[in-house]
Amino acid sequence: MVSTLTLVAGAAGVGRLAGFAVGVAVVVAMTWRPGATPGKLLVGTRVVRADGGGHPELWASAIRWALLSGLSVGSRLLGLPVTVLWIVWVLSMVNALLVLASPDGRGLHDHVADTIVIDTRGGVSHGGRR
Repeated sequence: MVSTLTLVAGAAGVGRLAGFAVGVAVVVAMTWRPGATPGKLLVGTRVVRADGGGHPELWASAIRWALLSGLSVGSRLLGLPVTVLWIVWVLSMVNALLVLASPDGRGLHDHVADTIVIDTRGGVSHGGRR
């Protein structure tokens, strides 16, 4: 197992952590203010608060990222054991099933952050459900 200190010690580790931090900052900031990452903007969707449609709070954007991508990316970046990667994979599958089964297409990350993804061209939530 590679420790966090080993990753940070080398120039490659510092570059990897810097790239990771910039990526997180961009995704969290874009989900917070415009309400959409570049991919969401491209397909015409946006993240809004579930209680009324305004911009999500900064903490909600960070929680969404952590539950949706952070567990997976972070565990690989830190070189955590395969057991942890399997747990993260299982949580990802549970999240995907929740998105498919939820009447409004919300996953675990949306429920915890109290957000929903809407279609900006028609007001439909991301499960195609009204």
